[in-house]
Amino acid sequence: MTDTASTEHAFGLRTFAGMAGDSVDAAVAEAFRNSMAGYPAVVNIITTGTDEDRRGFTASAVFSVSLSPPLIGVCVNKGVDAHPHLLANGYFCVNVLHTYQEAIANRFAARDGSKGALRFAQDDWDELETGAPALVGSTANVDCDLAAALDVGTHTIMFGRVLAVRAGEGVDPLLYFQRQFAGAHVLRNSGVPLAVGPIDGW
Repeated sequence: MTDTASTEHAFGLRTFAGMAGDSVDAAVAEAFRNSMAGYPAVVNIITTGTDEDRRGFTASAVFSVSLSPPLIGVCVNKGVDAHPHLLANGYFCVNVLHTYQEAIANRFAARDGSKGALRFAQDDWDELETGAPALVGSTANVDCDLAAALDVGTHTIMFGRVLAVRAGEGVDPLLYFQRQFAGAHVLRNSGVPLAVGPIDGW
């Protein structure tokens, strides 16, 4: 388990060049938002902290970065309460939700009004390497140290060095598509093509 009280983190929070003070075209921003709604994304719960200091939020902007070393990226809205905790703790766990775990996704998206550690009360959690909460029964848990952070507009991109992985038995992850939750079977029936082989080495 990471000792957050004594660990000095090697990463530095950097600002993406040219972003500060940039004007935003409202029409372009809205068109971009609408176009991204048609991009199916796996739903995850990002967690950090222990006991009453646990924090977590629902995220779909999660992506693989590198196989060697194993790195994963998460785009974190600066407005979520977990944001400062992630930076302070220096570790997190990516919990990939199964299609039947929509209620958990809603809770960690604050749709029921729950906050902080109370979001963890209704489910079964344990831990892997860092001590971050790992959701039992999820499609996968990816436990990470925070390796780097990049300040970009409304979000911080946090890069995690993968320390431990637990794969579940589920093969139907929860997706977010057209601003609603869905299983992969919905995409199969809608005619959206699904990848059936390795891409770029994955």
